[in-house]
Amino acid sequence: MLQGFQNKIKEFKDGFIENKIVPDSICCKLNNIILCYNMVIIYNIMRIALLISGRLTRYEECLLPMLENCSDKHTIEVFASINDGDSEYYNNAKTILSKFLKGLYVKPYELPKDFNHTHEFKYANLLMDGVYVPYNQMSMYFNDNNSFNMALEYSKNNNFEYEIIMKYRADIINNEMPFIINQNFVNNNILYSIKPICVFESHGIYKRTIISDAFAWGCPEVMQKYCDTYNYVLNKLKEFDGNYYIGFEDCVTDNCYDKNLTIEYIIHNHRLDKYRRMFDKNNLRNERYLSGTESFDFDKRNFSNIPKISATPQEGV
Repeated sequence: MLQGFQNKIKEFKDGFIENKIVPDSICCKLNNIILCYNMVIIYNIMRIALLISGRLTRYEECLLPMLENCSDKHTIEVFASINDGDSEYYNNAKTILSKFLKGLYVKPYELPKDFNHTHEFKYANLLMDGVYVPYNQMSMYFNDNNSFNMALEYSKNNNFEYEIIMKYRADIINNEMPFIINQNFVNNNILYSIKPICVFESHGIYKRTIISDAFAWGCPEVMQKYCDTYNYVLNKLKEFDGNYYIGFEDCVTDNCYDKNLTIEYIIHNHRLDKYRRMFDKNNLRNERYLSGTESFDFDKRNFSNIPKISATPQEGV
């Protein structure tokens, strides 16, 4: 609407200049109106619910600087649903993030008792009781849904509606909201997905470019569908008697296309933090990114022994 109004003013001004109907002084005022409207679009504060799912690692070095840098442009409120046991680490997070944090749920995720997954894909699965299961994927989907419901309940209890709900990661190195958000433009029928750092075609049902499972946003109605991947996957497992591919982005992509969401990919400079797995024990992926001289056998339950390590962009993906 604002963009349309801006264009109409410009057409009005250009048309009258061409026909020499309006004095230069009036045209100057029209220019000022356009300039003022641009400023309103760029600086109009939006209320954004930021959903953090699964892990809160590196919030001090990555998430917090972004929140502080953007706080003069938007009202950003954080809802974190974390797959972990409660500890001093999270008590400290409540204090450090107190300006932004509106909801924090910390509890180990448990697979449903009747969970049945028979698909041959095992790469990203976790070995549990001698069986490879997509535990981390299911935890992410569960906590996506849970954090969304936390934000929805908070907004209802306080009699307002978020203009944007955004899925985000605490370990993303990024200082700004995407330009399209700073322009205060959100189409209520579109899911906005950051163009992922690693782009590939989904291995799921819908062979499309993957939708980001780390950085995506839309209006509440759109994000309710996006965050319903957990229920979507459970239903597909029943439908295919367990033989359904469960990747991370792949199921998010299946869910969104199944719900007929329109996807718009946004290019925005961001990186994942090199030390995002600093609490993961015996994780082969750590060896891929960290040199042998670095020790990262940290325990978040002993917060005082965790060193301060600056955010460092991860090379590769």
